Amino acid sequence: MGNFLKECLKEKGLVLAVNTENKWPVVIKAAEIAEICDYVEICEENKYFTIDMLKSIVHICGTHGLPCIMKARRSNAEDAVRMAMTLGFRGILFVEESDCTGLEDMFENIDGSIQCIGVLIEDITMVKNFEKVCQIPKIDFIQLGKQKNVGDKIKEKKIRAKYAERKAIEIASRYQVDLRMPLGSVEEAEKYITMGIHHFVI
Repeated sequence: MGNFLKECLKEKGLVLAVNTENKWPVVIKAAEIAEICDYVEICEENKYFTIDMLKSIVHICGTHGLPCIMKARRSNAEDAVRMAMTLGFRGILFVEESDCTGLEDMFENIDGSIQCIGVLIEDITMVKNFEKVCQIPKIDFIQLGKQKNVGDKIKEKKIRAKYAERKAIEIASRYQVDLRMPLGSVEEAEKYITMGIHHFVI
């Protein structure tokens, strides 16, 4: 079985994922979601989900041709990988909360059933060597998190985050790494497409 993400990018040139933290919209509207989205992202850390619920979601989405990926904190990587492989998830998205040090060590125990591996970097301003992250062979895509505008010096944080995002996009393009961006509007999508990004999540 091939990498569904790479196949989709090659075939359509654009990939759209839907993120859900609630079971029922996915289960009830799986057919509708399949009309506009290419895969579903399920948040493993949401305690609302039981093992049976996750298994049901993967099965129902599968009947509509929707691959599922699991979103999990890096701090819970070992358990999340085991669960994803057992339940039939076709990908996993690791949430990176620090500076990405030792990131490649997480991928050692992932077998071929997990076709797609992503990394969500919550704060790109913390990553000193994004270039090194882009050279980790097993990473299929990287998502840049949105800067949280809290605390002091909000304007300064926004400027720093925008600069870091722009540099990250340039570096990812140089290494031909697929970047995924969260969307808040159509205008945002248009802006990112002009920057060479074709992978989004809503």
